[in-house]
Amino acid sequence: MYKRQVNAPALNQIFSVNAASPPSAPSGTITTTCTTKANDNKWTATVNFPTVTGGEWYILKVGTTSGGTDVANVTQGVQTGSNQTVSAVLTDSVLYFAQYAVASAPNPTPYQYSPYSGAMTIKCPN
Repeated sequence: MYKRQVNAPALNQIFSVNAASPPSAPSGTITTTCTTKANDNKWTATVNFPTVTGGEWYILKVGTTSGGTDVANVTQGVQTGSNQTVSAVLTDSVLYFAQYAVASAPNPTPYQYSPYSGAMTIKCPN
């Protein structure tokens, strides 16, 4: 058994241990809503992925390669509703890879995020 002695905080100080373990990798589908196409063949888009029960923070990665972040690498607190959304600019007809992770702890450390979902392909128009 591992033991470690920790000195108590000073009087009237709060000591918190954030020991939440990471949730399982999310498995919901990632979709896009392509709203406006500009003259340069770039779409203003929203990337949508499902809210995970108990999820408080999310990371979304979108890239031109699986696991890539050259388009988006966004960390955000939970939004109300059944989906989380992130804005992105996507080039017309280019196939992108998207995946997300979730943490159920407030102010999570990187170790408290789930593994990433499997990479899913998205594009505009969809």
